Amino acid sequence: GTFWIDYTKFLMGFSHVDVCYAFRGWHASSFPNHFPAERKTARRVCASVLTVRPAERAATLMVMALQPTKRGAWCRADRKKSYRLGDVSLLIGRLTDDGSAIASLVGGGLRGADRGERTWVARLDDPSASYVVVPLCLGNNPTAAESTARQPFSLRLWSSEPLRVSKVSSYPPAEAASFLAVERSSELALQALHLALASRVSPAAASLPRGLARAPELERLMLQPEHAPLLFAEGADARISRRVIRLSPTAAVLTVRGSE
Repeated sequence: GTFWIDYTKFLMGFSHVDVCYAFRGWHASSFPNHFPAERKTARRVCASVLTVRPAERAATLMVMALQPTKRGAWCRADRKKSYRLGDVSLLIGRLTDDGSAIASLVGGGLRGADRGERTWVARLDDPSASYVVVPLCLGNNPTAAESTARQPFSLRLWSSEPLRVSKVSSYPPAEAASFLAVERSSELALQALHLALASRVSPAAASLPRGLARAPELERLMLQPEHAPLLFAEGADARISRRVIRLSPTAAVLTVRGSE
């Protein structure tokens, strides 16, 4: 509905404002997804990985992660509940001609729940190519959904041109793809993560809330220790140690040592 609220009271009740983009003539669709099973698992790929392909012409793609919440449903008792959103990062990559690997990243970013940015924009310049949309959770699962397992969320896609979209899901069981298809999606997700760590596809828009005051280049490397095995071929079986060496107020070195 539509209503008026005093600006002072608005500031007292809200800390963020999400703006929904609406472009005349664009195409939109939502795709259900789920967070990984648990925080400690090395597999931090969300349940569904999308593959998109422009129908005819190059397109601009916008992707938003929408997380449900029951905030406000319990009135005053609601204040005692936690509504922390989950950590959602998203990477968009162009696939090779045979679809077996990611040729390059075209958009996305390693952003978590401590940032208000939930929308990613990518330019799909090659209408003959396929692109993969990989949602990751490198931090905490949400408490906003009030579910302890496989919390749901949706990926909302807007595009300037029609797209052909398919997905490979590992959950729920009724929608799960074959084992080989899920493993292939996991390999693509790992490739996307490696490319993101080695590129500037996800620069920070502001200074870090913790650690170094002004070092956005370091942000994409600041993974939690239990997630660092994603960087190694052995996955969760790799034994790793991590150390951050501060050189100056604006420079630091992050070292990760694995069992291999």
